[in-house]
Amino acid sequence: MIEGLFNIASNASHDKFRYDSRVGNTPAYTTMLSALYGLSKQAAQHTLDVCRDPGRWFWIVMDNVQNYHRRRSPRLGVQNEMNIGMAGTAYLAPESAEDPSVFDYEDKEQRRAQCQRDQLTTGQLLKHVDFSHERKVFVAQWLWILGTWVPSLSYLRAHGNSMLRTEAQIQRVPDKPTEVFPLPTTSGRETELPELLASILDLLKSAGQTARSYLKRMLAIGGDGLTFELLLKLQQHRQFHSSPFDSLRILNPVLQWWHTLWTNDARVLDRHLVSYSSLDPSTIGHSASKIGRKVAKDQGKYNYHQASEILYFVTDAHALDCWRYI
Repeated sequence: MIEGLFNIASNASHDKFRYDSRVGNTPAYTTMLSALYGLSKQAAQHTLDVCRDPGRWFWIVMDNVQNYHRRRSPRLGVQNEMNIGMAGTAYLAPESAEDPSVFDYEDKEQRRAQCQRDQLTTGQLLKHVDFSHERKVFVAQWLWILGTWVPSLSYLRAHGNSMLRTEAQIQRVPDKPTEVFPLPTTSGRETELPELLASILDLLKSAGQTARSYLKRMLAIGGDGLTFELLLKLQQHRQFHSSPFDSLRILNPVLQWWHTLWTNDARVLDRHLVSYSSLDPSTIGHSASKIGRKVAKDQGKYNYHQASEILYFVTDAHALDCWRYI
């Protein structure tokens, strides 16, 4: 075997052999560590430059993080502990999706000062609903259901998908990856407002936004339901500060879409599940018991994947069942 390897190396070119002979040689540990520190500084500076650019827009998603430190060597004074902190990530919006007027802080403050929220009516909201687009989406959904569950109509599924991407399309996200910038983690606890405030200021500072130098526009920041609620509470605590930055009025708390969908699924199940022993075929619990499925619930929250799957499945079943009456 050694003779065969020697023959292969002998038949290779001189440069190739020299390259292969150096395999296994690595730089010193201190050199690698210095390189990692240098790359980290470059990434941090790039994040600052991008987030300070008035022509670009970014938003921050944050949440609490924790990991359990288990001590493998039991000694006096050494015990297991939970390391708690917060982490945030800055996402850069595509250039084609930017509209500076949407994030105009002064315009929002003027509209808020007019106090016109009590004048909003249901009729005004309905005027903003595009019912023609809604009908197109319903038609595409029907085509998709028939094409998925009826073998002879399988060609309709492709037609439904095409319709959703053409006629029923309003605004499409550009087909390119979103730039992501991880921000330094903090040791603050999310449930403690002073520590939450310090963590937010650290995240904003990493994105080039400080009390002395910040972009005078709305800064979107958010996370799950608890983070969203605590951000609103923190703004109430800081509302009497004169500076838009110190009072956090410049922040625009955003509830993330994935959590909004989860909350909506839980709301539908709470209202229409009723009971797994229900005899009413219009309830989700009746359908779930017939197919032998139950949705797990932990600390008042339904499992998202199980909840969304059974909702879509029951919807498809009822839609197909409608053809019996046609």
